Amino acid sequence: METNDRFICCIIITKPNSIIKGAVSSENSLFIMHDLEDKYDHENVNLLFRSGRDQLFEVEKYDESLATEMANNKIDFQLNMELVEVNGKDRIATFKNLRNDEEEKIPFELLLVTPPQSGPSVLAESDLLDSEGWVTVDKGRYSLVRDREGLLSFSCGGR
Repeated sequence: METNDRFICCIIITKPNSIIKGAVSSENSLFIMHDLEDKYDHENVNLLFRSGRDQLFEVEKYDESLATEMANNKIDFQLNMELVEVNGKDRIATFKNLRNDEEEKIPFELLLVTPPQSGPSVLAESDLLDSEGWVTVDKGRYSLVRDREGLLSFSCGGR
């Protein structure tokens, strides 16, 4: 990252390469920070968004919309950049470029991290998880899509 003398504060918001629940929570934080920056006229804040994914959003039209919003708001965003280390004492975040394995160290004043997520470890050893590591639930009924021989059956809706 090039240093710029006009920025006195660097805020970094991250999103992991892994599947996460609440898929746009990182972006929500980003735009809230941007709104606060505008509200309090903090022109010296450098807002950065780093995502380990190769796109901002899985649905193309929303991906394009988010990219346009970030560009229009002068938010420095880069994809395929996975957070691999945080030096809290010196306030330096290290990102690995997933395409070429190069690392970039970025100093920060505030770091908002969305951690990698997965299903509970007790389920990881079972055959109840899908290929992405989550229990598949029927969204309409809030119940398991498949019942494994009566080993596990639940419903959040009381049906």
